[in-house]
Amino acid sequence: MSDMCELAAQLQSHNWSGRTWMWDIRDAIGPMSIAQVAMVGTHNTATSRITRTSKFGRDGPKMLRKNGVLASFVRFVGGVFLPSWSKCQRMTIEGQLNFGVRYFDLRIAPYSELSTSLYTTHGLLSTKLEEVLGAVETFVTDPATSHEFILLDFQHVFLSPNDPGYTAFFQSLLRIKEICVPRPANGAPFPSLSELWKTRQRVFIFMGCNFDVDQLAFVCSREQHLSSPWLNKHNKRDLLHALDEQALAQRRTYAEKVFSTQAIITPNYRTVLSGFFTFGILPSSVRALAKSANPDLMQWFWMRNTSCTPSIGMHKNVLLLDFPELSMAEVRWDGGSLRGTAVDICVCANLLRGLKSASAPERVLSCRLRPSDDMAGD
Repeated sequence: MSDMCELAAQLQSHNWSGRTWMWDIRDAIGPMSIAQVAMVGTHNTATSRITRTSKFGRDGPKMLRKNGVLASFVRFVGGVFLPSWSKCQRMTIEGQLNFGVRYFDLRIAPYSELSTSLYTTHGLLSTKLEEVLGAVETFVTDPATSHEFILLDFQHVFLSPNDPGYTAFFQSLLRIKEICVPRPANGAPFPSLSELWKTRQRVFIFMGCNFDVDQLAFVCSREQHLSSPWLNKHNKRDLLHALDEQALAQRRTYAEKVFSTQAIITPNYRTVLSGFFTFGILPSSVRALAKSANPDLMQWFWMRNTSCTPSIGMHKNVLLLDFPELSMAEVRWDGGSLRGTAVDICVCANLLRGLKSASAPERVLSCRLRPSDDMAGD
């Protein structure tokens, strides 16, 4: 029986849970490292709290950060317009974890110049950093979900060493170091999940700024341990074409690095103005862009991870999306099909990889999969 036929036979009843999917398919992914597992990530993860009254972050226009009166005027005039293009997620961190998201894209900024209060930001401030870390810690220490692995990618940290919040940021990370996976030494690969399941370490941290490598032995450099190319495409057709070109140009093994496929449409001024002046006929928010594009991007990810028969770990393991809970897609293979969420599709890709791995010949699909948890988590 072919791999695809065996996959079809086993997927007649779906019974995994988004909340515990990694442990549910442990026979398939146990031999893999975190850089080899297909999973869903969220772009600008913790932006669900952005509203029309949110304060401008350090990644926002400088003139608006420095001039409170002007900022208030812009927020008043902008109404729901500004949040619509800054907010990339509806689910809270807890909701995303329960849905099955395992990779979080984070950008951090202080509340003000002299503040030690830190928030996630995407032009506008959203969620307190301590809430993000607290939710992750609670999730991986809960006995029901203690076998799940989480990736925290601090892509941008808008702090300088002179900022009061700079020290506070790294102190926040030190408080959760007991649950963090140590940085691989001297270019060594990430350990297998089976090895890590013998420990309490469940959180991988990647950092996009300079840090003390001796004090923070559990923090990985983005440059050395993660690849996440931004394609900067403004419509679905161009994005899919760029993703194909990227995949064809990068055929070597990526097992030594986590690879994030940024399946993200980047709005430009034309996108924003078109949505505004057509009164919703064209997408008028990040949410509308994602709802339209995500099914095709999910199918692309499935095809690239199955039809191209990559060696284990070669293909891009993180599917980074805006609003992943909004969309379902149908994927097909010889002998069957599945209509599911982005998490379901990644789970199936992992099961197929497990089938092809000699280390798990017949037990890969032995678990019966539970129905997915509720799709929202506000």
